[in-house]
Amino acid sequence: AVLRDNVQTKQGLMFSERILNDDVRRLYALGVFADVVTVVETLPDGRKAVTFRVSAKPVVTAVFFEGNKKYSEKKLREFVKIYPGVPLNEKLLSESASALRKFYDDEGLKDAKIFPQQSADGNGIKIVFRIVENLRRRVHSVQFTGIKAYEADELCDGLETRHTYLSADW
Repeated sequence: AVLRDNVQTKQGLMFSERILNDDVRRLYALGVFADVVTVVETLPDGRKAVTFRVSAKPVVTAVFFEGNKKYSEKKLREFVKIYPGVPLNEKLLSESASALRKFYDDEGLKDAKIFPQQSADGNGIKIVFRIVENLRRRVHSVQFTGIKAYEADELCDGLETRHTYLSADW
């Protein structure tokens, strides 16, 4: 049905090599076929028989995230355009990785790295977005030793760096 809905070459119409080439380009552009080949045979009565041979791309069975600490999987899924149950589309996979990179960049984590990886899992393709967040390090505490002329509180007031309260995993 996908094939018939997206080709202009139809039984009973005049054959055109240009239209056939456009049909092949259109089928590739759908992103669901790994290969599209056409075979054109001239029948004894002069008519043309056109056969489309297509091989479907593998189906995405799962999408996972690894290495994300700062943002939840739910938040990251908002930027991913590829879903389980649909054929693998390399363009959408690339756009999803770019959208994740832009999200991290916009959030101030400019050193974050996103690596989309594919692996066959028997029923199709599993996608894993490996994320290296490169979280900014924060100052846990500031201490002064050997000061005599000023109080530590006065010196702290002049610092741009401020004390932050962090979880125990830092």
